[in-house]
Amino acid sequence: MTQEFRDMLYLIGAEVSGKEYNPDHKLNIEGILRAAAVQGVRTLVFPQLEKLCPNECAKYTPVFWGEVGSGIRRNAFNLKALSELKKNGIRVCLIKGLAAASAYPHPEYRISSDTDILIDEKDEAAVLNFLEGNGYSIEPRRSEKDHHTKARHPIGGLLEVHVQLYSIPTQKMILSGMKLYGEEYRIENFDGYEVYTLGTNDSLMYLTAHYIKHLVDEGGGIRQMLDLLLYMKKYESEIDFEKYNSVLQTLGYEKLIDVVKTAGALYWGFDFSKENEELCEKLLTDSEEYGLFGHNSSGKNGFFSVYCERRGGKMKNEAVQFFGGEQSRMRRLFPDAHGMVERGYKHADNKLLYPFCCIHRLLDKSFEMIFRKKKTENSQIEKRLDMMKELGMIK
Repeated sequence: MTQEFRDMLYLIGAEVSGKEYNPDHKLNIEGILRAAAVQGVRTLVFPQLEKLCPNECAKYTPVFWGEVGSGIRRNAFNLKALSELKKNGIRVCLIKGLAAASAYPHPEYRISSDTDILIDEKDEAAVLNFLEGNGYSIEPRRSEKDHHTKARHPIGGLLEVHVQLYSIPTQKMILSGMKLYGEEYRIENFDGYEVYTLGTNDSLMYLTAHYIKHLVDEGGGIRQMLDLLLYMKKYESEIDFEKYNSVLQTLGYEKLIDVVKTAGALYWGFDFSKENEELCEKLLTDSEEYGLFGHNSSGKNGFFSVYCERRGGKMKNEAVQFFGGEQSRMRRLFPDAHGMVERGYKHADNKLLYPFCCIHRLLDKSFEMIFRKKKTENSQIEKRLDMMKELGMIK
């Protein structure tokens, strides 16, 4: 873990706990802000950084307020749309993002790149028609098994409309098919708008599962850890921790969450045990290397699939991925350019070379199926698998 990343962690702690950070060294402002940008927490870090280095930070102040202002405007636009849907008798549940931000001391500083909602599948057509009529452009679900639609607006940004909380592979492989939700929705007030959110325990489980899903899908970020711990703190008296811990133990994620709590105790002012410091260092280093949702990583191709094979068995994983995948069969055979690049075919973003990359990939897959051989082992994948073993997530 770099010093800039460590400083970023302490600065976040100062923001969420109110305790001052007094470093004994000169801060690398640009390095800290770069690390924070990769984690999607720049607006959480900057106010505390500005207190310590007001003169050096002056040039960044307009950028900070611009980001905060854009976030407030985006949230207000989407909240108004959700409120209108509620008035029309449609249950729209706000999940993660803005809902998680309410647990922060300054919710406006916890900024998401998108807004996520959960609806009943029977209401999907009505919701999408409403959104389209209000200026959103709709990107249809990739197949009937896709669990969400994407809607975009010049002001509201990306709005993800979920008909299920998770994809079939995540539900079956990461969550072992367990039914983790069932409480009645709550009604909460966000900036004057009444909106549905998940029940208290359902929200905690969802934030936990959301973090785990992204961790094993190549990037568990600092912001997801913060969302989880701050939610625990805010609703501590209402949460059924006995049930929560039982689920974690059953799924094999109990130690992982203990390590996240250790991070909270070491850096963010939470009153948790610090008994997992060495493993905490590894988890935070992994977060630094991979960034929020894995956007900062390279050479991570295929980790999710390998992890699921180790957790549930190769045959089960292949069956779930094939029959439960969200993409159509044609798209699975011929991924788009971005998907091809992620799979290691780095020239696929060139339109002329894309067809040849597809042919190359099909030959690779055919060779793999015939001879049951895999590509050369990826050292980054092996390193992450070793960490998952230490966390008790796989054997």
